[in-house]
Amino acid sequence: MIFRLAIKLSIDIVRPSKWSLLHRNFDPMFKLLVLLVSAIPILLFLKNMFFSRSERFKKASADLKRQIDYLVWTILILVGLGILYSLFKLIWGSH
Repeated sequence: MIFRLAIKLSIDIVRPSKWSLLHRNFDPMFKLLVLLVSAIPILLFLKNMFFSRSERFKKASADLKRQIDYLVWTILILVGLGILYSLFKLIWGSH
């Protein structure tokens, strides 16, 4: 939708019409949404520059990620073993 709007605006600048998007009254909520969307990259940049995480938080975050990785691998291994067991029972259980 934003790309269509940009294309429409660029066409209207070159060849304006009486139904041009430049002359329409946009909904105030739409204007607020556009302002918020355009402000997000600036806010993220400022947050990254001035509010960097401490070393203690970085270490705790890395430990948590490692523990979550171990949990995910454990669950995947258990699911794989369950599939192997059911295949074994399916193939050799019928004899």
